[in-house]
Amino acid sequence: MRKFLFILLCLGLIVPCFNCSKKEVTKEGVTEIKFWHIWGDKLGRPVIEQIINDYNKTHPKVRVVPLVVPFSEVGPFIQKVITAIAGGTPPDVLTFSGIPVLAGKGALIPLDELIKRDNFDIDSFVPYRVKICRWNGHIYAIPFITHANALLFYNKEIFREVGLDPNKPPETWKELEEYAKKLNIIKNGKIERLGFVPTWGQGWIYLWIWSNGGEVLGDDNKTFYIDQPEAIEALEWMVRFVDEICGGVKSTESFQQQFQGLERGPLYSGNLAMIVTGTWEFTHLKKYAPGKEFGVALLPRGPKGKHVTSCGGFSFCIPKGAKHIEEAWDFIKYLTSPKVQLYWSKHITDLPTRYALWKDDYFQNDPKWRVALKAMENAHPFPEVPYGAELWQYICVDAVQKALYHRLTPREALLEAAEKCRKVIAEYYEKDIKRKKTVSLPHRILPFSIHIALSL
Repeated sequence: MRKFLFILLCLGLIVPCFNCSKKEVTKEGVTEIKFWHIWGDKLGRPVIEQIINDYNKTHPKVRVVPLVVPFSEVGPFIQKVITAIAGGTPPDVLTFSGIPVLAGKGALIPLDELIKRDNFDIDSFVPYRVKICRWNGHIYAIPFITHANALLFYNKEIFREVGLDPNKPPETWKELEEYAKKLNIIKNGKIERLGFVPTWGQGWIYLWIWSNGGEVLGDDNKTFYIDQPEAIEALEWMVRFVDEICGGVKSTESFQQQFQGLERGPLYSGNLAMIVTGTWEFTHLKKYAPGKEFGVALLPRGPKGKHVTSCGGFSFCIPKGAKHIEEAWDFIKYLTSPKVQLYWSKHITDLPTRYALWKDDYFQNDPKWRVALKAMENAHPFPEVPYGAELWQYICVDAVQKALYHRLTPREALLEAAEKCRKVIAEYYEKDIKRKKTVSLPHRILPFSIHIALSL
């Protein structure tokens, strides 16, 4: 399929190029800009539509035309974007998480010059969110929202039931083990309630590596640490926890299947006492557990680490081939303004990316948000790199599954994953060198759509 697309491009059947398209203006002299976003749910859609309507009312010469593009799977979403660019019909503003993935394919416009020209205060944004909007020394997006992805949510009622202090959640891995044993109800090998499962919710191995003082990927985006002692110890702990406290991976998976198809999982039914999840759960608690008492705490730390959280969130960018760059940039500045970010946060349980807004009374007067902000002091973004999907598959999925099912020891599983990851990284940079040589040719010789094809 890729070769076929490349042939079509070379024959000139698809030949859009950057900045060669004329602006689209209505008879009334209004410039319409296409805005792809991901908020099609009942909660997010009315909020983003209100923001768009407010912008359109105050900008009579511009009309933002939104389109909901589902983000349930990253691969198909990226393919849709690439196809739109190659076909000359990209959006003017795109909502995306994992900016380096598209930037590494040459699919986004760097924003450095626009930021400099307008004295846009990029330093007012949370540094680690700006970091994952960068690639190869350029900024390709402005961060909109962020999350504390990994907090410990626990059922205070169940804590009291077994004699645990509901105001003293576990602080360490050891305490987490002790609490989980007390909270478990397993009769004749049949699970009725589990205290905690380290692989459920947001319990990805990246998180446990960080909480044990380890690292995943170096600042150079090339050096890997998943074969180091802190990482191996983290996976060993996860496997031991599931085997000795939860009854083994097969038992926990069988128990989990009982809750498939339900609107919410075992935490809300009372069959799970503790889980690692993110700040979006604040909204779910109000909706699915009214009247029930849940606590929110920092993630228990490992023997070599401290309390951490993972973080992420969506950003706004301008794809290559966008017809209305100036209007798109103005809309992005509006979307990420303090007023809009705070409006969004008060309706949707996301953190704004402008650090000063964290001091707003809305966050400071809420105990749950204070815990989340404390966690964000040691926030780690997932590896946001063009080859991030492969790393995730090899480490978070394959290595963990092989260790849990005892096909390999935790050490063997991570050593195998590290070798595969290093190979992926080496191949990417080899292709990147070729791509850079290709894009250095004049655009009149090689249309932009071919640049995109070559980067796939």
